[in-house]
Parts: sequence; C-alpha cells; structure tokens
Amino acid sequence: MTGMPLPNQFCLRALVSQTKIQSTGAANPTCTEGAANPNQSPASMPENAEGHGIAPGQGSGSHNDEVASNLSFNTRIESQPTMRISLRVPAYTAYLDDGSSVDVDGKDHIVELKNVDGYLMFNLLADLRNKTSWGTCQEATFWYWDTEKMGLQVVATDDELSMVFHKFHSKKLVSFVVEFPIKPSYKSSTTLEAKLDKLPVRRNPNMALTTSSSDESDEESGDDIKENVDPSWMEDNDIFMEDHEVFVSLGLRAEDEATTMNLGNDGVDLNTAEISVDDYAENEPRFVVDSENPKIRKGETFPTMERFRMALKQYAILNEFVVHKVRTDKKRYRAECKANGCPWRIVANKLVGQPTVEITMIPHEHECMGTGSLVNTMASKRWVAERVVSWLRKKPRLGAADLQDKLLEKYGVEVSYATTWNGRQLAMDSIYGSWEDSFQTLFSFRAALLHQSLDTIFEIATKPSGDGMIFDKLFLAMRPCVDGFLQGCRPYLGIDSTALNGRYKGKLASATALDGNNWMYPVAWAIFESESSDNWKWFMRQLEKAIGHPPSLAISTDACKGLDAAVKEVFPDIEHRECMRHLWENFKKYFRGEVYDKNMWPAARAYKSNKFEFHWNQVVAADPKVVTYINQHHNHKWSRSMFSNDIKCDYVNNNLSESFNSWIKKIKDLPLVDLINMLRRMTMDLWEKRRRIGSKLSEIILPTIIKQLKAKTRGLGQMKVHNLHFTAEVFGFHHDMTPWGHVVDLTTQTCTCGEWEMTGKPCPHALTFIKMFSEIDMATFVHEYYSVEKFRTAYGGSIPHMTDKSQWPQVDMGFKLLPPPLKRKSGRQRKNMFKASHEPGAKKQQRCNKCGEFGHRETGNCPLNEPKKRKRPPQERRKPKRPKIIPADTISPGSLTRRIVNLVHGDEEIATLVLRPNVGRTAGRRSCSPLVKEDSSPE
Repeated sequence: MTGMPLPNQFCLRALVSQTKIQSTGAANPTCTEGAANPNQSPASMPENAEGHGIAPGQGSGSHNDEVASNLSFNTRIESQPTMRISLRVPAYTAYLDDGSSVDVDGKDHIVELKNVDGYLMFNLLADLRNKTSWGTCQEATFWYWDTEKMGLQVVATDDELSMVFHKFHSKKLVSFVVEFPIKPSYKSSTTLEAKLDKLPVRRNPNMALTTSSSDESDEESGDDIKENVDPSWMEDNDIFMEDHEVFVSLGLRAEDEATTMNLGNDGVDLNTAEISVDDYAENEPRFVVDSENPKIRKGETFPTMERFRMALKQYAILNEFVVHKVRTDKKRYRAECKANGCPWRIVANKLVGQPTVEITMIPHEHECMGTGSLVNTMASKRWVAERVVSWLRKKPRLGAADLQDKLLEKYGVEVSYATTWNGRQLAMDSIYGSWEDSFQTLFSFRAALLHQSLDTIFEIATKPSGDGMIFDKLFLAMRPCVDGFLQGCRPYLGIDSTALNGRYKGKLASATALDGNNWMYPVAWAIFESESSDNWKWFMRQLEKAIGHPPSLAISTDACKGLDAAVKEVFPDIEHRECMRHLWENFKKYFRGEVYDKNMWPAARAYKSNKFEFHWNQVVAADPKVVTYINQHHNHKWSRSMFSNDIKCDYVNNNLSESFNSWIKKIKDLPLVDLINMLRRMTMDLWEKRRRIGSKLSEIILPTIIKQLKAKTRGLGQMKVHNLHFTAEVFGFHHDMTPWGHVVDLTTQTCTCGEWEMTGKPCPHALTFIKMFSEIDMATFVHEYYSVEKFRTAYGGSIPHMTDKSQWPQVDMGFKLLPPPLKRKSGRQRKNMFKASHEPGAKKQQRCNKCGEFGHRETGNCPLNEPKKRKRPPQERRKPKRPKIIPADTISPGSLTRRIVNLVHGDEEIATLVLRPNVGRTAGRRSCSPLVKEDSSPE
C-alpha cells in the first residue's frame, strides 16, 4: 500500500482508562502532596491557557509553533528530520497543583528530532510538557502499538524508548498514545477523593482538536513556507490509517473492555436469591490429576496406565531421581529408585474390569540424594509433548531450540534437541491432528462450511496414485467475500502466491481487492503444488466461476509466465496490469544507468500520455533495445497513463498481494485444513471489526479519505488560482523554478493533470481551487467508491461460523485422500524470504569496493568489470602418423643381417665380433633402416 503513515496512529487506550474511572466514580484525586506551590491561586498564574490556571512552562505552546509543526509534517522540505514523534493525547482531566481541575480536549502533537541518539525519557517528558499540562499527582504514560505482538505496549525506560526507535527506524515515525493516570500514592486516600468530588471543573477550549481548511488558516501558515511545493510529490504520500487504529479511535475497543468489565454486574444480590440445583452424584468416578505437580501416594488413582506413567515421570523429575522399571505390562507396574541402596519402590495395578490404575504400595518415602544430570534421561518425547502443548497453542511458531530453553528454565532439565523436536511434533499433532489425516479432513471441513454458507465455492482436486487418490489442489471463495467485492469495492484484484512453510511445500495463491479505505480485502484463495501454467489456469477458472466478469475489471500480477497465460486465457478482455516493482528488478539486469533511474519510475507514475512520452523518449534514446525488451517480456500495462479511469485505482505496484502475504505469515506452517480454517477465522474477525467501524460512521464519505484530502490542502499557498465561476487555472513553479499550470473544472470533476479522473479524489490543483469555496462540502467531489455506504456494503455479509473438528460431519468419499509425496530441498528451510537491499526491513546493503555503488559486489555485476574472456576447451594434440613401411625383397642391413652375411661368406670370427656389441640392444626391436640393395657386396 502506498502513502505516508498517519502521524496520529495507534490505539486510544486513554479513552478506556477514562471510561473505567468514570464508571467506578474515582474522580478528582487530591494533588496536595509534592506540589510545587500549593498556595498559588489560579488567578496568579499566567494566562497562557486562556485563564484556566495552567502553571508556567506547562502550556500548550504558541500557535506559530503548532502551525510550523504541521507544515513540517505535511510539506516536503529539503532537510528531513531523522525521526518524528507523534503524541496523541485523548481528552483527559488535569488536576492542577492548586487543587483545581481542568477538562482538556484531545489533541495531536508532533516532535521532530534531528538525531535520536541520546534522546531519553526525560527529554520526551520535557517535550510533552511544552505541549500540554498535567498535575503533580498524575504521571504521563506512553503507549504504542506493537505490530509483532498485535497489542499495546508501554514505554517507561530509556532502553524501551531506544528499542521503539529501532523498530520504527524505517518509517521515520513513532506514534504514542499518552494518558495521565493518577499515581498509586494518591489513590489510597478515599477521604481525599470524596473531597475532590466537589471541586469545580473548568473547560479548556484551547486544547480542542480542530482541523481547519479555511482561507484564514492557509494565509497564516503560508508565511512559514520557504519554498515551492511540487504537486507531483503529494500523489504517493497520502495519510493512511490501519483498521485497528480506526477501530479504537472510534471508541469500539473501549466499549469491548467496558462490556467485559460489567458482565454479571447487574446490581442484583444473587446470594439471597439463589437456590442452586446441580447434577452431582457421589458414586460417579472422577479423576482430577495435576499434570504439573502430581500426587504419588498409596491409594491414588489414575484414569489410564499411560496417565499414571506420565505422572510418575513428572514426579521423578520434580524430585530429581530416576525411576527404574522392574516389571511392567498392561495390568501392573513395578519400579524402584535407580540409586544404589535406596529402598524406595512403587507398585500399581489396574482395577478389575476397569482401565483405572491404583497405586497399591509405596513402602518407603524417597529420601536419597538427587541424581543430578541423570534426571535428563526421564524426559521422553511424550513428557516433552505434555509440557509444551500449552506453549504451542499460544505460539505455534516456537521452535525446538526455544522449547529447550523454556524446559530448562522451568523444570531444570536439559533435554536433547532430537527429543525436544520429536516432542514438539507430538504436541502439534495433538493440537492440529496428524499430517496424514489432515487431507482427509478437508472433505469434512468443506461439508461443515457449505452447511453454513451454501453459495460458497469450495473445490478440491485430486489425482490418482498407485495407492489411491492424493491431494492436488483446492480453491475457496466464501460468498460474503465475493458479494462484498462485487458490490462494495473497486473492480481491482491483485493476484500472487506465497510459499507454505509446513510439511506440505506448496503455494498459497490469493486474489485480494481494495475497499474504500485502501485496506486489503481478501476475496479468494487456492493451494497447489507449484506455479505451473495448469495450476494457474485452474485457479483463474475457479475465480471466474466465483466473480464472473465484472465490468472494467483490472488484474495486477507480477512477471510470472504461467499466471500471464492464465489471465489472458480466462479473462482476455480485462485490463492486465504488471507490478512496476517486479518489472524494474528485471529491467535493471539488462539496462543500467542514471537515465533509467530518473525516467522509468516517473514514466510509470505519469497520469497523462504526454508526460509519459517525455520520460519514455529519454529511455529509448539511451538504448533503443529497451523497446524490444519491454514489448517481448513486459507487454502489459505498467504506467498510469495506460490505466482506465473507470477503476479509480492508480496503483502501479502489486503491494496488495504483499500485504496479504504479511497478514498470513504466522500461519503458513499449519496443516492444510487448519490453515484454511484459520484463514476463515481471521477473515471473520476482520469482517466483524470493520462492520462495527462502518456502523459507527455517520458521514457520507469515509473519514480517512476526508482526512487525507484535508492534509493535502496544507502547504498549497504557493499555487495561484485564476477562476471564473466553477472553472479555474491553477499554476505555480517547480523546485527548479520552471512553471506549470492546469485547468480545473468542478462541474465535471476533472483536472488536466489526470489524477482526479483516475483516482476519484481531488488532486492538489483541485484542492487549491476548492479551498476558495468555504460553503462547499469536500465530500461532494469524492467518488462513491470511497463512501460509507459502499464500505458498509463490502462488509455487510456474515462469514460462516463453524464448530470444532469433532463436530464436523463425517464424509465418505469412497477413498482416503492421501498426502502428496514430500519434496524437500537440501539444507534448513527458510520461513522468511530474503529482503532485497531496496525493500523495507533489509538489514544492510552491499557496497561495491570498485565503483562504490550499492547492490552488488566487486566480483559480481559491477559495470566497471571488463567482459570475461570465454574459456575455450583444451584441444587434443594430434598424434604423428607412423610412416608407412614397405617390405623389401632383401634382408635388412642390421647387425643380425651383417652376421648372417659374414656367415654366408665364411668369416665366422667377424660375425661373432659384430654380434656382441648389439646383444640386449636390438633384441625385440624392429629395424626401420633403409633396405639393402640386392647388388651390395661385403666388399
């Protein structure tokens, strides 16, 4: 999702505290202890709060400071601060040191920091003192919303404040909700509280939270702007509020806590009215076994032999001794202490005709010395499973190493990693069921879901195997999600998939939409083995069955070839958008340079074709091959100038799917049936929360949209308007002092920049013109897609409720659905994808030592590296051909031949002398000497 986070984020827990104080009647505590000057009267105090007696140094600050703070947040300036602190102060009662009290309305404050190093809690308190005031009997408490724990966390120490700065370093914004509870030392005296009930309470209108968009406020704030404002910067920096922030800001969380607090408190004394009747029978056998601290004594009974063994094992671990089994079977158990000389032993037997086990004999108490490290042998995988099952129910992602540490900390037992891992698997099976049975349970889950919502589309595809049928893929689109998308959301879908991390290494595909608040809206899901063309085509056909062909539908995908072909085949006439972020990552692999960095993204965000052509021509001029590459590999719509104005969505990135993947990150390792059920439950909670938000809204247009537009109206003082009735020319200058100008028509709700027509919300040029008409309502110029009525329609359906697994109907398909064959890559499997250097959350960026740029190494894709020479394979050396020898008619003139010749001529002595020097040298060697001519003679 695009847009700058809202400065006044997070939950109004202070409203909950205020509700509790009012309901219990604890109001106006005394503030005499520790007061700086208790005799000072309200009249003697400075009038910095319109005469309401706020002490010096505790005022709300000057008006110019507030205006400058707002302007510094809503306008883009050259020197951005390192961190901004948003302090949301809900309405509260300030109990001053003179004994009076002041009702202070809620207000938001901004603190800008150039450097967070050395910024401690006392600095934060000092900055808050400059913004508002509270009494000595009160203390300021800072809360923030922890996105990992999904709850409010308090910040009270310097280390905690530093940790919060580290968490929100990438956003450059930390938001706190501040409340002023009464110190515990002042709550003890009920007499003083009774006295303060009669104290006068005064109103402080100067602290009211107001948002002004009149011409007067613009004129006052315009003097503080020292530079021109580039309107193009504002298009992607909308203020954004998460749904949980809107939920608590409307007081819905306070209602929930107040309801919980008042349950059963109807003012009736039940002690004098109850005459209870129970269904208890004295002779009914009952077994209450404390698994953490079992009682091992004579006469104690256990429901089964297995429960007795686990209790004995826990007892031995707690008392640090090892139990050695002497004789055991299904009906009896005999064991003793393993230590030499220890007389302790135990005998237990099954009762006749019952599974109950009773301890029949323990002749001696165990008094021997602990065996120390030998106790670790008592910790089996079943013992581990029983100990960790409660931890895994709360945090299923706890690994074996984490469980090892927790077992050592609680029980003092050092369990091996293998035993802990196996015990964890047993515990997970007891919670979610076995891996093999989870696939067959899919049919029972489908039957239970269709019983509650008959129009829901739930398809399970199988394929034959040698042993029967195995799971192939599934698709789920609940009818309330589909109807809400078609009737209450814009016709825009983001489609993507994410890898599952459980034993099944498949893909979870999703189709998600946007509601009027730009909140992620899940529509449909699917699970299959891989991102093949066949699987994507099956998914798109099921999606077509669910939503049909809505008019002006747009689908945004990344650069996935199988998905591209599936969208083109099933939805050939829709507007197929491609994620610019994925396109840019692929583009950089082939084209590098400053000209691409400066023009590709502006071309993508250009609303008008002439602006797109300006940047695109510069890209093509740098390398004409870009045209061929884009047409061949990225031939979908990736620029706003190519989008339709009917969709009212100008997103160029598929961050919608990324938000869905982040939403389900913690459940991706669950078995399939539990994964789908948890998706249904999370969607049900999301629907209920947003439905209650819609019921609290009374406006025509969603308040978050109006707040975004009002925030954009600030800092537009440099734009000039020449109007005639409801048409105007709006012009100004860019940062480089080049002029720009656009024509705004309020009757047709258009602007020549193109943003108003595409988004359905007035652009900065139109807002500048609208500000001149104080009697005109801003909601008149916003499209109905952002209306409260559409928002209520989107969440008007009811997600089906379901029982637990034991109550699901048993479905006989005539076969057992088997799990697919497991495929696992080598090495440890990751649960989090690697973050690229440009993505939020990346730990560090790799800098090249040669060129100094980020994103590659010196030995990698550095542009300064010379092209590598191609290594040619070594050529084999040719063996020289042996000369062809032609046999001669005469004998060769070698040594042996000369000997023969001499023998022929009768000179035996010469023949012997000739032979001796060649003994052993010519043996076995073939002579290649020239052949002797026939007419040669020894002479």
